[in-house]
Amino acid sequence: MKRIACQGILKQIFFSAKIDFDYIPAPSHLIKFGGEFVNHLYRPEVERSRSLNNLDGKEEKSDKVNDASPNLYGNELSAYIEDDMTFGEHFSFNPGLHLSLFLVNGRTYFCPEPRAAVKVSFGKGWAVKTAYSKMSQYVHQLTSGNLSLPTDLWVPITKNIKPVTSDIVSLGTYYSGLKGWEFSVEGYWKQMNNVLEYIDGKMSFSSAADWEENVEMGQGQSYGVELYVQKTLGRTTGTVSYTLSKTDRIFRDGTINNGKRFPFVYDRRHNFCVSLNQKLGKRVDLSAIWTIASGNWEVKECPN
Repeated sequence: MKRIACQGILKQIFFSAKIDFDYIPAPSHLIKFGGEFVNHLYRPEVERSRSLNNLDGKEEKSDKVNDASPNLYGNELSAYIEDDMTFGEHFSFNPGLHLSLFLVNGRTYFCPEPRAAVKVSFGKGWAVKTAYSKMSQYVHQLTSGNLSLPTDLWVPITKNIKPVTSDIVSLGTYYSGLKGWEFSVEGYWKQMNNVLEYIDGKMSFSSAADWEENVEMGQGQSYGVELYVQKTLGRTTGTVSYTLSKTDRIFRDGTINNGKRFPFVYDRRHNFCVSLNQKLGKRVDLSAIWTIASGNWEVKECPN
């Protein structure tokens, strides 16, 4: 019996230079700014482990084959500025802007990323915070609805594959009026563009060199609400959190799921987590974490 297992790999070598500055014109006013240059070398690969078993199930022969695409070079130049301002005891404002240029395969991508956060405190431990941010990502996680880790393939952007961009909005209520305790309820919504997925009927991991021909760009969205409780004082501390969320994808050209919206392979509708820390002495702590989550994880063997 012949058995084949596949693993997607993205080898990345890079050189970077970064500089950051802090400017404090007043005790309630902090300005941060800086820039960064990164030279990337990407090499997407698919590693196949092949084994041949006899009728008794014993392995007779095994080997590994690496299928790699040509090296891909990219240069990233970015700059940012953000301002953290506090007005009295009840209001704070944090605007910012991140600008980035990415040059790959003779094409230049320009991605402005504005962001802002506002916090209003009402006294007696109550506060409300809302935030907006736009983000860009120059590496894609390429998945298939029938596959899960470790068969995912991380691939870079190219002249044909655009960066992932996302708009994120959040709104939360926070309470810290009970000594030693913190409570919060926060909701979020995230819209994503240029997400990648294998086209229906295309062979996943048939080759790392032709991966661009087997994928399609579409849209995604993710939204949810998180309940959070934290105990900060005493010998026993810890957190309890519950998240209800949904993540899906849609490819309107009809190449995937006939153009209909479908759940993302890593959609976790429910996630409940408890972490505890018990102080046993001056130098000894005991910690434990327990998590239970719903979702759809399915691992299948890669075909020949």
